[in-house]
Amino acid sequence: MLLSELKPNHDYSKEGKYIIIKLWKRKNDYQEIAIDWFDYNPGNKFDWLIVREYDMDHRGKKKYTNYKLENIHEEVRVQVKVFSKKGEAVCI
Repeated sequence: MLLSELKPNHDYSKEGKYIIIKLWKRKNDYQEIAIDWFDYNPGNKFDWLIVREYDMDHRGKKKYTNYKLENIHEEVRVQVKVFSKKGEAVCI
């Protein structure tokens, strides 16, 4: 799926989903980041992608981060949250 096909400013965690984006670090090296919300933030020199990361930080709060849109790979994965209930994996 492409990032441009997803709805910006939409809380995917309410649907039990999260998105895996790929952030370009260096030549042929991408870091995968799990997010559950994103929006576009146009700037003077660059377009930015503001994201809310899926995992909470050490204080138990969601982390919001800006990334240059040109450093984000257009292809993303949408995942369904899975949790364990009495030893069995259950999708929500």
